[in-house]
Amino acid sequence: MLARTIYGGSVDDVVITPVTIGTTQVAGLPASQNFEVWNYANTEQLTDIQDGSGVALPSGIVVSSSAGVIPQFKAPDDYTGPIRLKHVTSGLSWVMQPSDGTSGGGGSSLPNTLVVASADSGILDADWVCDGTADDVQLQAAVTATALGGTVQLTSGTFNLADVVDVWGADDADVEGEIYIRGAGPSNTTLVVGSGVASAFNLSKAVRVHISDLGIEVGGSSSGIVATYSATPAALYRSAWFSSFERLQVKGPWDGSHSGWAIDLGNVFRARMANMEVGGTGNGIRLLNQTSEFNSGDMTIDRCFVEVVGTNAVAYSCDSAAGNLNQVTWITCHSIANPANTGTVAWKFTGTTGSTSHIRLINCNVEQFATTVSADANANDLEIDLVHVTLRNGSTLFNSAGSNSVFRCGLAYIEPSATVSILTDSNGYDAKPSVYDRINIYADTGATANATPGNTAVLQRIVLDGDSATYASTLRRPPARPAPTRAITLSDAATIATDASLGNLFDCTIAGNRTLGAPTNPLDGQTVVWRLTASGGARTPTLASGAGGFVVATGSPAVTVAAIASGSTAEIAATYSSANSRWRVSRYSIFAAS
Repeated sequence: MLARTIYGGSVDDVVITPVTIGTTQVAGLPASQNFEVWNYANTEQLTDIQDGSGVALPSGIVVSSSAGVIPQFKAPDDYTGPIRLKHVTSGLSWVMQPSDGTSGGGGSSLPNTLVVASADSGILDADWVCDGTADDVQLQAAVTATALGGTVQLTSGTFNLADVVDVWGADDADVEGEIYIRGAGPSNTTLVVGSGVASAFNLSKAVRVHISDLGIEVGGSSSGIVATYSATPAALYRSAWFSSFERLQVKGPWDGSHSGWAIDLGNVFRARMANMEVGGTGNGIRLLNQTSEFNSGDMTIDRCFVEVVGTNAVAYSCDSAAGNLNQVTWITCHSIANPANTGTVAWKFTGTTGSTSHIRLINCNVEQFATTVSADANANDLEIDLVHVTLRNGSTLFNSAGSNSVFRCGLAYIEPSATVSILTDSNGYDAKPSVYDRINIYADTGATANATPGNTAVLQRIVLDGDSATYASTLRRPPARPAPTRAITLSDAATIATDASLGNLFDCTIAGNRTLGAPTNPLDGQTVVWRLTASGGARTPTLASGAGGFVVATGSPAVTVAAIASGSTAEIAATYSSANSRWRVSRYSIFAAS
């Protein structure tokens, strides 16, 4: 028989809990706390426990002193190595090393790493061993045991969840406990969310959590990870903050039946997400501001890949149900959709009663979505920088109703014979137009590229390339209609047609009396000059009237439209008024050929 191993008994062996004095949080030493003694593997309670003098302790319970110190105690005969103290009330456990009775055993002030083994891992000496049915019970116990800080390590294998695992903070943003939940890699550790279960994890109450190296399988309306805001003012209305999500893989059924999200984070603040892979789900990753009391965001998300399946599937979403979601940067985040699915959106920016703003996309690719970028009227100050987009028949590259945003695309490839919309801009805020810049369009054989830029959008450095493709004239509109470097020649006809989006100076040689038709695609305040040269005799022009047509100045000086002698040129200057839907003619001057 070996001598009993001694634990505790020094100033190093203390129990620490957070205590608030006034408004300051300090370390507290709780007195007279009861602890059970368990083996290190957490599979057996040890009841044959003696105090330091060899007297048996009732029920094997160790009681901390009035100063929070764990007293010296002795383990059962022949027990050596680390031992675990488990708080009777909370279930929290501490791992202690053997002591020589003088220097202490190196007790821990916070829970150490707790290991949860899957039923198929073959590991039997973990802190918790799952049975493969309701494995959320063991996971919840481990997460609860690290509520003040610590690590939950999941072994390789499959964990079947019959309920949500709540990962909650103290509902007070000033309580700073870090919880780490780690697997053995997204292909090695898999959490299977059961039918009807809302999600694998629910984050709330201002938790600071770091989840990594896991795989999650979802179906139905379930989601992988969900964060829900706390209504408690002390939590600052946050769900999670100073948190991270890395090397996670979320898989759906790949059949279009899934309607949840892979990752759905409401009111998360100052967090990072990286190296994420989502496949076969109905929706990918959503950031959501849930309450007007708080503006979430301040996040960076990089190196993500999302492949969604199903009608109306969304790969990435930034939404404000209330308040303002802002300052989020997405870097190298790619997405792909099943081309047979309708209503799919790669990037969706919306605000219900709140707003979504100051969002940046950098170096992102998009494949086969019905709409690449959709931004409603409450999505403003976006900067979208796409590298490559594949546009199928009927798809849209940019659809924006917001203001003051910038949209770029290194290469927008249009499939053969496809008809697409490059942009639709319905921003009504004239003082803050959106800019469509450096969009390189390659339309394959027989393709058609349309655009509806509205009255405020600024188009610049749009490159049109392709084989036998058709491009809408609105894609050629100069930015802000500056004066062109050369005149644009119009075709002579009974009614002369002008596309005002092409420039501000137009020439036409007329061989008879002609009508200058109502110009198309005007901008409010745009001034255009027409130079009409008479050929083969005197010619009298007529200016189209009615909506979109011309109205000449009256009063002093009045504008009079007169015949043009052969070889002479009449210059007609007019400015468009969108309020009156008329071109206001301010000048009609005739210049002789010499």
